[in-house]
Amino acid sequence: MHLVSVNVGQPQLTIRGGRQYSTSINKRPVNGAVPIDDQGLEGDRSADAENHGGSDKAICCYPSEHYEFFAGKLGLSSLDIPSFGENFTTVGLLEDEVCIGDTYRAGEIILQVSQPRQPCWKLANKHNSQDFTRWVVESSYSGFYLRVLNPGEIAAGSPVELDQRLHDGATIANAMAAMYSKNTDTEALIRFCGIAELSSSWRKQFAQRMLSADDP
Repeated sequence: MHLVSVNVGQPQLTIRGGRQYSTSINKRPVNGAVPIDDQGLEGDRSADAENHGGSDKAICCYPSEHYEFFAGKLGLSSLDIPSFGENFTTVGLLEDEVCIGDTYRAGEIILQVSQPRQPCWKLANKHNSQDFTRWVVESSYSGFYLRVLNPGEIAAGSPVELDQRLHDGATIANAMAAMYSKNTDTEALIRFCGIAELSSSWRKQFAQRMLSADDP
């Protein structure tokens, strides 16, 4: 497992479909080592602090293995890195294997998996496809967020090693299925609600799903 690319971005004004908005989704790769702390990478800033960034979502990861799938969906031969607004483009860290609460080491840095990355309309706009978010949900090729437990410097090519697994089976793919499935899996909701390492925003959403399922 290793990092293919380390990417940062700043808020930019964008116009799509006559709508103007600010986004940091158009990140660019960085050469050399980049400082990282509990708020993320140096030189990276979110345009939407309410829904992105903060300690629970300091780093957005996306597996390079999914690029071919989405290029095919878009009718393209390939996609440039980073095409998903991710900070880390990775190899060997897939959603059906990575679990909530997993800690990973990259040199002196320690990172912890906090939640899936929820696809949003800005990602769909970036690829000029309103089907894009649906493809992400249906495939569970969501990517995921990390919190930074121990800071340091990191660079493309850095190896990443699993340090500790706290919740076997609580994969990113299973969390996506529990969140988006039309058939409510109460047992899964209860399990994810009880995982302290899951971000507070996702535990709140799961709790709301449980309340909705209980309503007559």
